[in-house]
Amino acid sequence: QSSAAERRAATGEPQRPAGHAAKAPVRPADVKRDNKWPAWRSCNFAILVAIDRDSRLNPSAGDGGAAAYTQPKLMALAASREYGEPLSEHDMFDERSKATGPFGYDGWSNVHKGLLAVEPPWRPLLRKYSDKHAAGGQSRQRFALTEAGQALAARLHAEAEAAGLCSCGKVTRARLFPAPPEAGEKKKASDPKWALPPGLRHERLPTLRAIIEPTQEGKRRMEYEAAAAEWDETEREFLGRLRAWREGRAEPLSGAGAVVGPSAAAEGRDDLHRETELPPHSPGGKRARRPPLAAAATAWDRLWEMEEEEEEEGASGEQSEAQAAAPPPVDASPALPPQALPPPVLTP
Repeated sequence: QSSAAERRAATGEPQRPAGHAAKAPVRPADVKRDNKWPAWRSCNFAILVAIDRDSRLNPSAGDGGAAAYTQPKLMALAASREYGEPLSEHDMFDERSKATGPFGYDGWSNVHKGLLAVEPPWRPLLRKYSDKHAAGGQSRQRFALTEAGQALAARLHAEAEAAGLCSCGKVTRARLFPAPPEAGEKKKASDPKWALPPGLRHERLPTLRAIIEPTQEGKRRMEYEAAAAEWDETEREFLGRLRAWREGRAEPLSGAGAVVGPSAAAEGRDDLHRETELPPHSPGGKRARRPPLAAAATAWDRLWEMEEEEEEEGASGEQSEAQAAAPPPVDASPALPPQALPPPVLTP
């Protein structure tokens, strides 16, 4: 009895490369779970993108001509709708005092822990200093990007441009960005809210190196991140071949010398990243909702479902073949005698 993998190989369906596992590498126990890469559309994400965008639009702006901003200015820039929908999923000025006690909550609440006073091996993304020459002689706190913060803010800005969250046009759009959850989909508590499409970890790796210090702990983390990124890129390539084969845009593979159909580059297509492209604006003037990534939030689950479906199809096919090879059933009921016909009537 052949396995599901052998049956798929017989049809020419692309297979994972030798040595490439179906699941990403497991995080080692000596690598901490904490990750200072801001969550997609979080308030820290919005603040970093807002600084990078404003510094490109107004190179000598900031506040008072320096590349630094006060807290109210940063929150206003992050909440601005001038270049699209707000960068953060929640309102930057949402004060939930009843829900969180007397201290309240707004988009600035996690800046200190997530951007300023981060623990090694992560590098600080913002620096804070006092402006001694503020109006009225009063010192005011100002915030500016560190070198690591500049690298991360530029990457997040590129992803925001690709996702349609920003339309300033000052950065080149990223090819990949996190995918929103399916409409009405309920995520488990252990699942990320925004799924990372295959290949995104590999694209983010150079920026990740810029925000991690090369300490012993940092080197261990980067070894894990590099291995995960390499697996991620290989998986992206495999899923691209699989999708092209299933959609009929490539000839079935037949060994090392297989001849594939017209390439995506020759036809001006971008098959591997086409899900990240946004649809045109709707007649109402608002950007239409982007369909979920086929190879992102549900790619892994769909692969397992396909394997199970093929195994079930193989089992049902074998059962059908066995039924076809079996002799036809014998009717054990006694044969009925032929009904006698009445004699013909002769007329003179």
